[in-house]
Amino acid sequence: MSIEFNGVELPDDFVMAQESRDIVYFVGAGVSCNAGLPDAKELLRKIERRIGVRRADSRQLLKKGYEFYYEKLQRQYPNLKDEVRKILMPRCVDPTKLQLHNALLKLSYNNRGNIKIITTNFDDFFQRAAKQTGVELKSCYSAPLLPPCNTNWH
Repeated sequence: MSIEFNGVELPDDFVMAQESRDIVYFVGAGVSCNAGLPDAKELLRKIERRIGVRRADSRQLLKKGYEFYYEKLQRQYPNLKDEVRKILMPRCVDPTKLQLHNALLKLSYNNRGNIKIITTNFDDFFQRAAKQTGVELKSCYSAPLLPPCNTNWH
């Protein structure tokens, strides 16, 4: 029962989980690229230039993943989040560029009417898309926080 979507074959388990609304979407920087923001690799390069990290110093750390590298930088540079905001915020976002965010909001409803998206993104595009389409976001958690286990998030 696999489905092909835009040239990508979706696995049967994914299709069944989506049909039963038993799925959580984990979304990274790529979802905001079409809205004008850099992907994770490009963002880290801009951060490095902004705070003066030598590229040679970062190669070994990047082998462990972008999140690992970002956390390491954050420990060394306490104001790193402010620098990231300075990189991202000047970019104006055309509301018509949030179609992917809108589609993921629609797809991510579970049987209880809760939206189940976890994102590592720094932007507020899911909140903007929700406001744009009249979708109520019951709760939002900023990384590295996740919804507590004792909530009705499931």
